[in-house]
This record gives sequence, C-alpha cells and structure tokens, in this order.
Amino acid sequence: MSRKNITYLLGAGASRRSLPLLSEFILSQPELQERASFSMDFFLTALKQVSVFHEDRRFESLVSELVETTQEVFNGLMSGKHSTIDTWAKKSLIQGDQGMMQKIKAVTNLYLSSLEYLNGNDPRYETFFSNILSEGSSTLPENLKILSWNYDRQVQSAILRVLNNKGLYRYNDRTFRDYNIQNYIHRDNHLKINGELSCYSNEIEHFQSQRYLESSQNLSQVIRALLTEQLKVCNGFRSDDIQYAWNEERIVQYFNNSKEFFECNMLVVIGYSFPDSNRKIDVKILERMKGTLSKLVIQDVNAEVVLDKVKDVMEGAGITYREGFVRLINNCDNFYIPNDLLY
Repeated sequence: MSRKNITYLLGAGASRRSLPLLSEFILSQPELQERASFSMDFFLTALKQVSVFHEDRRFESLVSELVETTQEVFNGLMSGKHSTIDTWAKKSLIQGDQGMMQKIKAVTNLYLSSLEYLNGNDPRYETFFSNILSEGSSTLPENLKILSWNYDRQVQSAILRVLNNKGLYRYNDRTFRDYNIQNYIHRDNHLKINGELSCYSNEIEHFQSQRYLESSQNLSQVIRALLTEQLKVCNGFRSDDIQYAWNEERIVQYFNNSKEFFECNMLVVIGYSFPDSNRKIDVKILERMKGTLSKLVIQDVNAEVVLDKVKDVMEGAGITYREGFVRLINNCDNFYIPNDLLY
C-alpha cells in the first residue's frame, strides 16, 4: 500500500520550549517569572557582561557596536510603537530605512542564536524523529517534507542527534547551508522559507552541558563564543541569512525549485498562527498544494483561533472549506504523527 505524502508547516510555537515567540521578545511583568530567560532584556543584560578582553582586536568594537544596536532595538520595542520586531522591520522597509532593518536583523540573529545554544533543543523534535525513524535509518522518510517559517536550527539539530550524524551534514558545518536557491533546500527534505540564523559555535556541546546555569553570565559565555566564530568567517557581524515574507520574489524562486514540498496529501501545521504579514505566501503555499491536498491538521493550543485564519488562506487559494477537511488538535505535548509516517 502506497503511503501518503506528508508536509509539515512549522511556526514559532513548534520551538517555544527553546525559543521565544515574537510576542515574547518584550515581556509584561506578569510573564517575567516564567519566561524571563527568553526575553530580550535578559539577552541585553548578558551582552553587556561579555568580557571584551580578546586576542582579536576587532572584538571589543564589535561587542560595543552590538550593545548599542541591541539597546536601540530594545528601547524601540519597549516604547510600544511597534507591535512586534517583524512589524518594525516592515515599517523600516516602507520608510526606506535600510539601516534600521539591518540592525533589527543583526539583533534578531544574535539574540535567537544565543538562546538556542543556551536552551538546547525543544525535546519534541527529537521525540518526533525518534518515533518516525527505524533501526539503521540514515535519511528521513521519502514521503515527509518540512516547510518552516522559523529561523532556528531545531530540526537540523534534532536530526543530527537522532541519526548520530549518519548520512547528513554536521551541525557545525556551514556547507549544509549555502546562499543560492537550490541549497536552501536541505538534504533532510527541509525548506526554510525565511532563511535561518547564521551564528554558530564549535563549543555547542560545552554550553548545552551547562544548561543548569541558566543565568546571564552563562549566556554571556555563549554570546562571546558566537561572536568569536563570526570574526573568523567575516569582518564584523552578518545578518543577511535572515529574510522576511515580503521578499516575495525570493520565496517564489525557492518554491519553484522545490515542487515536491507541495505535492502532499496531508498538511500538518504546528505552532503557526498564519499572521496577516505572511498571508500572500501562505496563499501561494496552499495554491500549490490544491491539486493533491485532502487533509489539513492544525496542532496548536489555540487551534480554533488558527482555523479562522486558515479559512481566509483557503479562500485566497481557491480551496473550499468542507466538513472533515480540517482536524484540530489542542494538545501540544508532542508533535502529531499520522499513520503514514509510522507504518
């Protein structure tokens, strides 16, 4: 019996146990106790504590520049003038302020990269890949594809750990992610719509072994290691790997070179809220799936709210909503796995 083709569409909620949602970059007082170590305030404190004594003379000026830039972005978000950092980036584009957009990208890149190294993997990814892979596996199932709106490397890292690096790239090997369209399609059937974080460090295992030290001092060590590696590969701090949904031409090129991602019978959406800012691209995704898609699964703690957004996207894609087409799952303890990935 032939197995159905399954495509996953991941949003920030799929990585929330390791990284903040956009709405959590700046936390209100009641939220601080539970999620304080995910906030930009926590990151900024750690960045200011980074020791600038370094063998590379450029290091001190790089840290100083990033502290100033991060403080500027943090103050802008705290002012309440921007609902999210992505909205601010879009406003900067509209206003022709490329300088501000680059600052936002740089801060987002280092902020999320640092927290990802400090917090490690959201354990649900490793559970997911452990459940769908068998003894002797060296690649993912052929009928599985993963589309992700996330910048993070949760998928890559989990695959590396579960497969013990067999048949795939190494986590710290930058060759797995090149800067042309074809190579944005990873060998593990994983396409990152918005690019990805570009900070990495060969000391990742060292930092993750100290996860009990969830303090700004430990995060400072992580930041220092990441910036040291940055200076080895470029003169300064790169942020061009982070992209946005409004760069429509770039994304359409990715899609044109990855048609197999859209030839699916089932789409499983995890932790993605279908924001209005991504509507054009989300419509293009469903348009390309329209000929084969027979089931859509939404896994989210607020799945009923997400469904309202999905209906708008379906309408834009020319797909008629019908009873039984969409399944809602509110339990997010583990990622949903259809039978076609298990048998």
